[in-house]
Amino acid sequence: MEINKNCHLLKHLNNHAAGLLGALRLVAQAGGEGPSIDKVVLPEPLFNMAVERGRETTAEVGFFTIGLVRKRTAFIYDLVEFDYDEKSPVLIRSGVERKLRLVGALPLGLRLIGNMHKHPGTPSPSLIDEEMFLKYARGGGLHAFIIYTVEPAEARAFTVEGEHVVEVNCEIRELREEEKLFSIRLKLPLDIRVCFPRNTSLFELKLLLANALCLELRRQVGLPRIYVGEREASDMAELVEASLADVRPYSPVDVEASWSSGLFYRFYVDELEEGELRESIKKALGDDVNILEEAFHEGVKLLRVQRRGIAGGEGVLEGLADEGGDKRTRP
Repeated sequence: MEINKNCHLLKHLNNHAAGLLGALRLVAQAGGEGPSIDKVVLPEPLFNMAVERGRETTAEVGFFTIGLVRKRTAFIYDLVEFDYDEKSPVLIRSGVERKLRLVGALPLGLRLIGNMHKHPGTPSPSLIDEEMFLKYARGGGLHAFIIYTVEPAEARAFTVEGEHVVEVNCEIRELREEEKLFSIRLKLPLDIRVCFPRNTSLFELKLLLANALCLELRRQVGLPRIYVGEREASDMAELVEASLADVRPYSPVDVEASWSSGLFYRFYVDELEEGELRESIKKALGDDVNILEEAFHEGVKLLRVQRRGIAGGEGVLEGLADEGGDKRTRP
């Protein structure tokens, strides 16, 4: 790990704190008091497609709506027709399989906003519709729903506030240039340290990873640093032009506890002076911890530490010199 004496632990902690605070602000904005959605924007080509599909059958027609919510406006970018479990002129019920597959295929930034369906009479929600809207809302998150008719071709939009279905503005129009989507690829390498009992099954390990990977990703990335080539991106225009960028996580430092076989602690750092790293370890593990050895292995810095008053056994670091690791014993 290259040491830069101009960077400090405080910078690293501030970066992580800023990322977490930003995420909390977004959550607060999404779930705060007052109307969380006051407008739905549906692109005219999508609306026309839904109207034409509705004119092809006397039965109701329904679509999952894919989009995002920004500044209290729900933008719809796609309509995906239901796989119907039930379908009649006055009732439709979507299947489960397509919804699950669709949600699993969504990229970051987009989500399932709600649904849109045709009514034979007026674009007003029935009691069944309202109960369905409420079920969506009880699942958490912001949702919007559209009901439309084909003769005449018109639509109304609704959302849920508390336990009440309320109507919101519905704009059917072409998207403005700044409302259209951009898409880029971000590559993120992950290096994860896992500790588990020796009799753990492979299935138990997979469950552990499934439940904990998101938390581990937040620890590694903090407030993400995005690079185009070897330079950190300065604005969105640069990212869009490149279309492919790297998200660089903070550098892992594995700390092997010599007094407990198989026990490792992991720290994520930006660029720390050696003294700052030692101080950080002591603040986390206690003042009675001293560094015995250090090495590098496959790009990860490894430290072996001893706790005063507890004898340690052989550890992982003993074998690293044969693999080309820079092993050295501290005085």
